[in-house]
Amino acid sequence: MHTRLRTIAVVAAVAAVTLSACGSGDDSGGGSANASGDRKSYDIGLLYQLKAAEFSVRGGENMKEAADALGWKLSEIDPAGDPQKANAGLVSFATQGVDAVITTSWEPSAVRQGLLQLKQKDIPVVNVWGGISSTQDITAQIAPDEAAFGKVASEFFVSKLSSGAKVIALNSNAFTFGKLRWAEFEKATAAKGVQVVGEHQTDYTNPQADTTKAITDLLNAHPDVQGVYTDSSLQVPGVTQVLKQRGLCGKVTVVGYYGDLQNLQAIRDNCYSGIADIPVQPQGWVIMDTIAHHFYDKADWPTSTPTGYPFDVLKPEMITKDNVPTDPKAYFDVDFDYKSYFEKRWQAGMFGPPSGS
Repeated sequence: MHTRLRTIAVVAAVAAVTLSACGSGDDSGGGSANASGDRKSYDIGLLYQLKAAEFSVRGGENMKEAADALGWKLSEIDPAGDPQKANAGLVSFATQGVDAVITTSWEPSAVRQGLLQLKQKDIPVVNVWGGISSTQDITAQIAPDEAAFGKVASEFFVSKLSSGAKVIALNSNAFTFGKLRWAEFEKATAAKGVQVVGEHQTDYTNPQADTTKAITDLLNAHPDVQGVYTDSSLQVPGVTQVLKQRGLCGKVTVVGYYGDLQNLQAIRDNCYSGIADIPVQPQGWVIMDTIAHHFYDKADWPTSTPTGYPFDVLKPEMITKDNVPTDPKAYFDVDFDYKSYFEKRWQAGMFGPPSGS
């Protein structure tokens, strides 16, 4: 995946001239009946896990942009990491009678009540952003390979450490994405002979305060560590703050996940050695394209993340001081104008990956 700078201020303009409707050909799964003026509008529900995360905000914003381009409505509910509120949110979507629901890494076991309500009304549910342990009552999943994601970050981390180095870690093992990343972390540290001398599982109902306290306590207990591993975008700002206060930036190897603006700044400030990233922005457009492909073309729901687009949807990469964007308002993004690509295809009644891919 090649990368380029994409500032948050830049939003690809919607094409001013509507393309004439065209039949399904070698480049499309859509047909003339799906041309822009003839399409039904759909109401999609988006259940966040925790919208306080910048990762969630930019992911949701891109889904909203994509929904607007389709002429759809996107309704949001933020349970702030609380499973009871998440269940209530899904029940609310079922009551409203939305056409589909997008969930963000919620384990089916944690939101069973809400999923059953949606299933009774035959409302499809698409899981996004993070892997889950079970797909029971989940219709489709568009999420990273968390093992591959964790491997990229963990192998980079241990490559900066010597055998016998002591490290501490913050994890998210209450969630499947955290468990899978942690498994790769354990493999990498064991293979290198790196000692994990302290760890803490993040409390996502109060992640900022929990992270600050946890990293402070771990550093107090293990002041001689050579590395800090964090597995969530939400942990990075708090860890960075504590490292700065203690004068440890540049003195320990620190790795995290997802290139939020604060997290990218932590690399520039030499507090983080690297951030593993899968650009969330294009995922929003692929998610909406997948739903549109089902509704407009009657396509089957995919069993895994769709491929065949002219850009790699979910390839993990490491952001380091060598390739971090110099612009403090720029994200790490794919080197392709995916917004214009989807807008033009949708206006012409084309949905899903180009055929023959």
